[in-house]
Amino acid sequence: SLIVDAGDAIAGTADYDVTLYTYMLRAFSEIGYDAVNAGHREAALSAAQLTALKAGSPVRMLSANLIDAATGAPVWDPFVVVEKGGYKIAIIGVLDDRTVKTLGDGLSCNRMQVALANVLNTVRDQADAIVVLAFTDVEGMESLAREFYEIDLILGGNVPQPAADLGHVNSSLIAYTTN
Repeated sequence: SLIVDAGDAIAGTADYDVTLYTYMLRAFSEIGYDAVNAGHREAALSAAQLTALKAGSPVRMLSANLIDAATGAPVWDPFVVVEKGGYKIAIIGVLDDRTVKTLGDGLSCNRMQVALANVLNTVRDQADAIVVLAFTDVEGMESLAREFYEIDLILGGNVPQPAADLGHVNSSLIAYTTN
């Protein structure tokens, strides 16, 4: 099984919230999480805080388009390839640049479509399946599915209510999830 978080697992930006998040990441590791994605609340932290969280995290932290403004590089890994049941699965994280209201100090957020196109060029030949953790709304997930036929599954977390059924757009399955 693949265990992931689509984003917004942290409660806020206060020191207490960051400390609690580090404990959550440890719990996620014990549960067997493969990766976590950045959501709006993670994006409200500073580049330095996100870099420190990644350095101490036992779980892969993903975002292809949350960028350190000083270096131009992603603050977290854009993707990870994991092996499950003999299959290589690429997990890519993106955050919808259209809906981010507050970015932390030292951060910028590139268009998720541009970042995703760049990462897909890299992972396309490394994986049997491609999963995108997209912290975006329904419109954003469906847009990604229409634009990128190679995505097998999109898990999105910025929706008002989770859906009991999978959506299907182009060749992608879409699961609408919430925290």
